[in-house]
Amino acid sequence: MSNARSKAFEGEARRQSLAVAKRARNPESDEAKSLKALDALINEEQLRDEWKA
Repeated sequence: MSNARSKAFEGEARRQSLAVAKRARNPESDEAKSLKALDALINEEQLRDEWKA
C-alpha cells in the first residue's frame, strides 16, 4: 500500500474510531450496550481463562 493510501486509511480508521467512542459515551446507545455485553462476556470465568491463554 502506498504511503498516501496508508495515511488515508489510518486517518479514516481514526475518524471512525473517534465517532464510535463518542456514541459509546451515551449509555443508551447501541455502542455502549455492545461494550457492556462484551465486558460481561470477558468477565465470565471460562472466557477469561481462554483470553489469558
